[in-house]
Amino acid sequence: MIQPGEARELCSKSEWALVESSFSPLLETLSPADLESRIQRASTLHRKAEALIDLQHSDSRKRTTRRKAALFGEVVGRFEAGLKLVEKANISQPSDNSGKRQITEKTRALNRDALRQRYVRDFQRSKNEDLSAAAVHSEQQKAASGEKRIQSHAGSVTRRRQAKRDMKNR
Repeated sequence: MIQPGEARELCSKSEWALVESSFSPLLETLSPADLESRIQRASTLHRKAEALIDLQHSDSRKRTTRRKAALFGEVVGRFEAGLKLVEKANISQPSDNSGKRQITEKTRALNRDALRQRYVRDFQRSKNEDLSAAAVHSEQQKAASGEKRIQSHAGSVTRRRQAKRDMKNR
């Protein structure tokens, strides 16, 4: 089994998100449809890595790609095991649906509200980070140039002075 630290080094961000969701706490929260789509993604990445091994010439790259292919093989196995457990749990549960629809509607509404709040919070956070980065940059520029205030049309001033000098010599 490939350790999570090594897996993180082998994967891109989106690939790591897929690998990370194959571990126990997150795996148990996924629906069967999510599990099936993730199985497809992981198996596609597994096939892609296997095909890439034949195209590479360097032994070190081949070794790394083999590790990545093995990683995605393990991920597919974990997702398939999780899907079997979910399907087994769904079969063993009684099919009494009275009141279930009301619970799911309430849950969906709460989930939508939580997602909306999270989006607004993340948007505000990223907006604040962008503003603070721009403010820091402008302060650094002021400090580097020695200016006390922001000058507008600073480039135009030198052009006008040069034009006056040019007119003098005619």
